[in-house]
Amino acid sequence: MQEILKISEEMGYHPNWRARALSRGKTHTIGLLYANPKWIFEDPMNELAVAFTESLKEHNYELRMIPANTPDNWKESVLGGAVDGLVLMQHTPDTVREAVEKSGLPTVLLGDKLDIGAPQVYPDDVAGAFTATRHLIGLGHKRIAFFVND
Repeated sequence: MQEILKISEEMGYHPNWRARALSRGKTHTIGLLYANPKWIFEDPMNELAVAFTESLKEHNYELRMIPANTPDNWKESVLGGAVDGLVLMQHTPDTVREAVEKSGLPTVLLGDKLDIGAPQVYPDDVAGAFTATRHLIGLGHKRIAFFVND
């Protein structure tokens, strides 16, 4: 085996990921579907995407960003076998969600509460606000303001 690796290195051989994906039946790629490109690159979603990417790398997976903000630019990736699973972030158009459900791909929904029959991860805003407020009161603050930027 070492001899084969040595010879392949000397010859400049590099594995072809497409051939590996075809022979294994897996791409080792997870698609991250998003509808708003401005929103996905802002905090805190940017931090979430970075942490997600790092976690995937630990498991030898890659992240493929798939914009779902135009009618068909996502279909090839989702329905064409380019990814082994999907993560949907926040609001995704109904046509995309319906196609994802029909695709049979393992799917997780981040940041939204929808009935799509997939596992979901979303923040508990009420508990988060309560915890933050309790912390500020514990520090002695008496005047606390809450600001939402939409």
